[in-house]
Amino acid sequence: MRSLELPDTREAVVSRVRVECKPVCEYDAQAKRFTDVQRTGADGRPLWEVEGVSPVVLGQTFMGGKVQVTQFFEPITIEIGTKFVVAGDVETRLFASKGEIGCSMTGARLEKPKQQQEGEK
Repeated sequence: MRSLELPDTREAVVSRVRVECKPVCEYDAQAKRFTDVQRTGADGRPLWEVEGVSPVVLGQTFMGGKVQVTQFFEPITIEIGTKFVVAGDVETRLFASKGEIGCSMTGARLEKPKQQQEGEK
């Protein structure tokens, strides 16, 4: 098995003060380099990597993991540790990467999680 998909995993956490989007480019395996062509998500929209946000899988934050969305947003300044939920049709994968475990989480957009009302459990 080369990867493990976790369909119900959607949580991400801010890992640096500035959060921004950058295009995810296609990889040319023959030339062994990234091209200038932007990848698209399952919905056919351009795919953006969210820099400064790390996926949370099974209670563990993957600092080297990638969070990708199809809805672009302007750079923002936000408190480290702020939690988000990746919304839309989300795909979360764990995979072997250079002797370590890698992680990628792809969805439509980032949303703040709903806060529990006092008294709810």
